[in-house]
Amino acid sequence: MNNSHDETRNCGGPGRPATEDARNVRGLLLDTATRAFAVRGFHGTSLRSIADAVGVNSAMIHYYFGNKPGLYTQVLSDALEPLLARQQALTGDAAGPDLVAELFRMYADVARERPWLPRLIVRDILAADGEARSIFVERIAPRLRATLPPRIAQSIRGGRLREDLDPQLTTLSLVSLAVFPIVAMPILEAVLGVTADAEFYQRLAEHNTQLFEEGAGGG
Repeated sequence: MNNSHDETRNCGGPGRPATEDARNVRGLLLDTATRAFAVRGFHGTSLRSIADAVGVNSAMIHYYFGNKPGLYTQVLSDALEPLLARQQALTGDAAGPDLVAELFRMYADVARERPWLPRLIVRDILAADGEARSIFVERIAPRLRATLPPRIAQSIRGGRLREDLDPQLTTLSLVSLAVFPIVAMPILEAVLGVTADAEFYQRLAEHNTQLFEEGAGGG
């Protein structure tokens, strides 16, 4: 950004961009942070490097996101928002869209549209017991927990899934089927010779749906 310093002028207050410029700067910071976190992880990425790449002072990151955890939280939230919103939409009438098929399609869509996300989750959240994991557990996980397990329990009560199933374990099994191939894809590509393209994720969602419904589906 050649005119990055000008974006902080004429803004109604020192260091505060005008409305249009604010959207541009904030969006550029988020896009740059997303790429940086995906490549270098939470601990390997500095706020200065993100600000320098955009061409602004690092104080702009503090202005928009508060601090590094705040920026990281926003990156995760934006990446997972489509999944969270679609899960939230499934909490309605039990006669609505097929739960299992829709859930597997949702996870496949996230993997296809955001191929960097599994790597970020494995490195920063699963493998590292630190600040990044705390951010996910405290700020993202509650939204996931508030939608999916209750919907599974509702489907069991409504007869769409077997009545003898444990809702918590059923949720674990479903998420495991959906998520493990995504986070393990670099290994699975080498071991099984699969290609992580749109066609593969569609086949995976259909396969998981059939496997799950034949084993756990209601009468």
